[in-house]
Amino acid sequence: MKPNSEVRKLASDVAALAVQLQRPICSRDLAAYYATGNDQPLLLQCLCQILVKAAREYRRTKARIRKVGMHEGRAYYAVGDDPCWTERFERFCLVTDLRAQVRLDLPVRSRVLVGTEFEAVMRNALAGFLVEWRPRIVRYGEINDCQAPEFEKLLEDASRLAAPKFVLKHPRSLVDRSHAAKILREEYGRRMIDVDASSMNVKRHLAVLRWPQSTLFRPFEQKFWSLQVHLHCSAKWSMNNREDTYAAIIRDLLRYGSGDHEIHRL
Repeated sequence: MKPNSEVRKLASDVAALAVQLQRPICSRDLAAYYATGNDQPLLLQCLCQILVKAAREYRRTKARIRKVGMHEGRAYYAVGDDPCWTERFERFCLVTDLRAQVRLDLPVRSRVLVGTEFEAVMRNALAGFLVEWRPRIVRYGEINDCQAPEFEKLLEDASRLAAPKFVLKHPRSLVDRSHAAKILREEYGRRMIDVDASSMNVKRHLAVLRWPQSTLFRPFEQKFWSLQVHLHCSAKWSMNNREDTYAAIIRDLLRYGSGDHEIHRL
């Protein structure tokens, strides 16, 4: 096939898969589609690059596909201008985000902090959780004319422990990417035996630690909360029972800051 024919086939596959999944699709969806035995277009570039080019308007040719939006760093595409694709994409993003919160399960995991010096931070964080996620869970129920039990349970569990009011305060000790990477390498070298900390892959850790992690806080460009980075190290490579018990949940709660309360490393 000629390149244009291959691009047409790609657009046809995007259209077919979007109909099958009932939502816009990304390069990962398309790769899984081809992995099941469907013929892949004979183009030299990776799928994400091909999709970007297919969605681009040229002077003499229209875009073969349309970029509907971005979610978790991935672009999603559909064919045609039907507004239903935008609606389906918004629903997909909402459900994906809510399911991620179910897996994270902050309200239940937080119970271990009741009666500790971290309880006030935990209660403020759960109040922030309710501010951020209650409207979205209500929105899910409006879209589907019913509420998923696991989403309702999130709200019920958080409401039992949350403070009456959420105090939103930005962290003071925000550092840049290179400083956060230095902390990770130093802590990894200190906590692990006979390892080359300089060869550590810090990118996968920094990807989940970039501040902010909640939509309640204003965005910063490539900033990290040093306290949260230290707690991440304590959770990943714990050296005692205290770190093993508390580090991971405190790290995850700090996406809502610490409110009016001081918190230090474990």
